[in-house]
Amino acid sequence: MDFLTTGGVVVGIELAMGAAAAVIFIERMLHLRRAGVDAADFLNGIRNLLDGGKHQEALSLCDDARGPAASVARAVIANRGKPPDILRECAEAAGNREAAPVERRLSLLAAFAQTAPLLGLLGTVAGVAETLGAMNARARLVQSADLTSGVMTALGTTAFGLGVAIFCHILHSALLARSDRLITDMERAASEMLVYFAPPAKGDA
Repeated sequence: MDFLTTGGVVVGIELAMGAAAAVIFIERMLHLRRAGVDAADFLNGIRNLLDGGKHQEALSLCDDARGPAASVARAVIANRGKPPDILRECAEAAGNREAAPVERRLSLLAAFAQTAPLLGLLGTVAGVAETLGAMNARARLVQSADLTSGVMTALGTTAFGLGVAIFCHILHSALLARSDRLITDMERAASEMLVYFAPPAKGDA
């Protein structure tokens, strides 16, 4: 508790960063969970509908599923019959649109993780400067109590800076793993749909 009171503004900023990181993590995790689908089951359902010629039902299934994989699959299905290059461009455009929301605010968490230790170092420098100032002012009459405030400031800001950095790094890693899974599902959906609508080879005609 002494760290909180002696760390001053720097510890306050570090705590605010930690709180903001927690809010970002909760909001992002809820968003990514809503956007996630079981890619294997979803694509099996889409293929079954397409095999039966039920293209409109397949589009409706994509609309109901939502998420990056569904959006990319829908883009390809909606443009079926067009040349492969056009289908690929449609899939890439849909993928680019969907990737941005998935990766949103990840860079902010990474920035928190990188900045927190630097703030701790800044607080350490301030604490050492305070200690040296007290020693210089008291000269030979300096007592241990005169040095406590500066030392506690240095320790408190360093400890909180490292703690916040570790906390933000863990949250960033968890979100990154989740977002990478969605991106992988999206790429799988694009690949399978492009293969499905690819024109047959001449030898297979």
